[in-house]
Amino acid sequence: MPVPAIERRRSFPQGRILTLMLVVAVGMAAIVVLYTKNNHALEDAQGWEHHSYLVLQSLDNIDRDLHRALETEHRYIRTGQAADLRRYQITKQVLLQDLKASQSLVADNRSQVRRATGLATATEAVIAALDAELRRATATPHAPPNDVSAGFWSHLLDLLQRQQERATAMQLEEDQLLARRTQTTGVRLRHLHYWFDSGIALNLALLAWLAAEVRRRFQAARRLSVSEERFRLLVEGVRDYAILQLDQEGRVVSWNKGAERITGYTAPQILGRNFAVFYTEADRAQGKPQQELRAALEGGRLEDAGMRVRADGSSFQAETIITPLHNEKGELRGFAKITRDVTAERNHRQVLEERSLLLDLAPAAILVRDGEGHITYWNRGAEQLYGWTRSEALGKVSHELLQTVFPVPLEGIERELREAGRWNGELRHRDRTGNEVPVLSRWRLHLTGQQDSVLEVNADISERKHYEDTLLRQSEELERSNQELERFAFLASHDLQEPLRMIASYTELLSERYGSQLDERGRRYLHYATGGAHRMRLLIENLLTYSRLNAPRKQLRQLSAKALVAEALDNQRSELESREADVDVAPLPEIYGVESDLVQLFQNLISNALKFSPGRPRIELGCTQVENHWLFCCRDHGIGIEPRFREKVFEIFQRLNARQEFEGTGIGLAICRKIVESHGGRIWADETPGGGASFYFTIPVQPLQQDVHANQSQHPAGGR
Repeated sequence: MPVPAIERRRSFPQGRILTLMLVVAVGMAAIVVLYTKNNHALEDAQGWEHHSYLVLQSLDNIDRDLHRALETEHRYIRTGQAADLRRYQITKQVLLQDLKASQSLVADNRSQVRRATGLATATEAVIAALDAELRRATATPHAPPNDVSAGFWSHLLDLLQRQQERATAMQLEEDQLLARRTQTTGVRLRHLHYWFDSGIALNLALLAWLAAEVRRRFQAARRLSVSEERFRLLVEGVRDYAILQLDQEGRVVSWNKGAERITGYTAPQILGRNFAVFYTEADRAQGKPQQELRAALEGGRLEDAGMRVRADGSSFQAETIITPLHNEKGELRGFAKITRDVTAERNHRQVLEERSLLLDLAPAAILVRDGEGHITYWNRGAEQLYGWTRSEALGKVSHELLQTVFPVPLEGIERELREAGRWNGELRHRDRTGNEVPVLSRWRLHLTGQQDSVLEVNADISERKHYEDTLLRQSEELERSNQELERFAFLASHDLQEPLRMIASYTELLSERYGSQLDERGRRYLHYATGGAHRMRLLIENLLTYSRLNAPRKQLRQLSAKALVAEALDNQRSELESREADVDVAPLPEIYGVESDLVQLFQNLISNALKFSPGRPRIELGCTQVENHWLFCCRDHGIGIEPRFREKVFEIFQRLNARQEFEGTGIGLAICRKIVESHGGRIWADETPGGGASFYFTIPVQPLQQDVHANQSQHPAGGR
């Protein structure tokens, strides 16, 4: 750039000016190159940091969708609502899409690809188990909604545990990557700030020096033009900072690319307008823009942070520096203004602060210790549980402070922690007062680039331990009480047989020999006594049968269900013929069971159908196979059962009708329930289309591996 031919001082050679200009140009070029290089590196680091957040978000989505699929699938099994089934199918599709998304996100990381593949396999196994259980639960069209099958929860929990282990492995790996990338971003950002601030300071110093020398040789207007040109060249390439110049009134007179990127205004749109346009309406109403110019002029510099407004009306968090510019005479020529968008940085800092607050709100004790066991973090939950404040606990060795008692040697726990990256178990600690505190402890190994640390979460289980001990004692007492009651019922019903036979025999003799000598009232009283003795004998016999079902049984053997039903019908032949009952028996399979019990089961169901079917009874017996169970049905066309009583009929001594209407002891269906459950099945009642009651029960196709008594349910039993 040619130097204008104006008057120069004799003592100041022209070559020195050219040398200073060359130094400034080289310095600016170096700063621009270094800034651009660090800016690109910062953008790359921020991109990878954002990528890690996306991976962690996809893992959160997979976990959320998997729990939603579990909830909707189990709700459908319990309710049978089509809407729940649709929600389950939709949730399953979304879950599969999230799995694909997570695999796509980690395609650049070979180790994460393997983990993502394992996570997808484990998650698909859980979905397959849910689908299989769904098909099983809905396979019987006439059966009521079923609950989950035996053993399903155990299998599902194993699958979920494997799925969670793989998800945790991916999350730990991504957390480590995020920590390293966040650290890299911070380093790049510091480098960028360092080079920019250093470059600005150095070049402004050089420019000031050059301007001072030039001012002594050139006219004021020419000197200002050169200074402004140097400033423009310096800031033009900066994109992360809005660098602009204002006149004395605050109107924009220069505009760089960074200002255009941050605010959205192009140079033609903003040049000549007052910089107050960047402030919110409330700030403008309070006169804040002009106040800041005055404060900068009075203090020589102003640093401020607050909300600013873009061209499209959106807001962003900004940090600004305003510096007044003077000429060689000290006259104000305008202001230099530098603005930086710190919205993302503030949001990130806010997220970290919120996470710290959430950790303090957690009811569990959360602490972090370094590789040597020293506590580096201690949340409010730990303060409340153990009594030591954060300042007292930091720096202490956690196991020494808490006097930890381990269930196994610590060396084994630490070896498992290093190999698996996690450890869960129960520990015993002592609080500040010396009281023992049992906790459920979860450890996670957190690997960093410098020193590894261990994240530890401890939940107080004192109350749970107390409840477990109480329940154990109560369970033992209940078991002992049940055994004593069973022995008492058996012995009492057996010992009552003989005196009851004597009462029945003598009342019959009184009726035969002296009945004619009694008046009508006496004969009625004698009839009541005879009937009561008969009912008492029947009740004792049923109680004896019911109590015998609790005794240890012999192994099951293969039986013909057709023969069992035939024997049950033969036992009630006289009543069937007197009532002219129509019994329709469909083909029946071979089943495994105890012969006497199964005959009693069919006999009680047939007797129940006869009792509650007025007129000429019609009874239907049939069987179908549903997966690994035989589903039997005994259907009558009698008075039926109201839905609210369909479970109550199986409770012992529960009668739904007066004894004057229907005879019975209220034990028959209770015996049925006990027999069915002792064979590993279940029994329930439903209505018969057109009127009546249908009793369904299941018997396993394959014989049980243990004795019958071991499979008996603890539900109460009863009758209709």
